[in-house]
Amino acid sequence: MDNPYLEQAKKNVIGLIKDKKFKTAYNFCKEILHRFPEENEFVKLQTQIEEEVDLQNDVVIDKAIKEIDPL
Repeated sequence: MDNPYLEQAKKNVIGLIKDKKFKTAYNFCKEILHRFPEENEFVKLQTQIEEEVDLQNDVVIDKAIKEIDPL
């Protein structure tokens, strides 16, 4: 990736992931891939986002299950 725009876009996505702004990061990757479909780095970032969201969902579900009173 020799394009400065794409390099900055990647840094922006990584920053959004670190801030747990997954929806914004994912949509930004989607936008980049629409304009630059050959940029596989953004496909990898989308996969990373999906995995992070899955982990966050697991944490939320586990917490909710623990808070449920037994019958």
